[in-house]
Amino acid sequence: MTLFDLVRPFAAVTAVAALCAPSAVHAGRPMAADDAVILDEASCELQSALDRLGWYAMPACGVGGWELGAGALRQQQHGALLLQAKTLLRPLQTDGWGVALVLSAQGGADRGAGVNLPLTASLWRDALLVHANAGAQRAGTGGGVMGTWALGAELALGARSAVTMEAYGSGTQAAKRYARLGARHTLLPGRLEVDIAYTRGIDAAASGVVVGMTVSGWSLR
Repeated sequence: MTLFDLVRPFAAVTAVAALCAPSAVHAGRPMAADDAVILDEASCELQSALDRLGWYAMPACGVGGWELGAGALRQQQHGALLLQAKTLLRPLQTDGWGVALVLSAQGGADRGAGVNLPLTASLWRDALLVHANAGAQRAGTGGGVMGTWALGAELALGARSAVTMEAYGSGTQAAKRYARLGARHTLLPGRLEVDIAYTRGIDAAASGVVVGMTVSGWSLR
């Protein structure tokens, strides 16, 4: 597993930050499954993640009905620039469901582009959020197109904590399928939350701990 797995499109090379009902809980990093939520207009946040192979950082802001982000990742000796744009096709409401569209691109040696359709269902007044992603990504100018998918869930444990679980992958190869179990805790409501998760892949190289952090509460205005 690589850090790019955290932010790719699920396909869209990244799950552009995420948040729908203006202040609803959301699928933040290190979850791979994206949600049908975007940042409020002019609101911004910084998502980051770190594992034993490298790091990832993506600032994003709400602009004109889109959530726009530009960031970077570093894995071992390789780096990449990331661009992403996310908008809502159907807004998510409490005890309802929503759909979003995510477009993304990655520069560098592993350049590519992707598209993703995240669907989120809210249950028990947002106590349980279920995410389903389907999309495609293309590697390089001559690369083929590969399907991507993700299924995830977030179960709230009180007002500040949640348990996260998911399965995700790309293509039809078993080696590109992963399962992840994690936890999220809000240290400063509306400002700072931290995540930790363990990913399990087919081989040992695809398994490990990922730590994430989201800093929010700042604005373009």
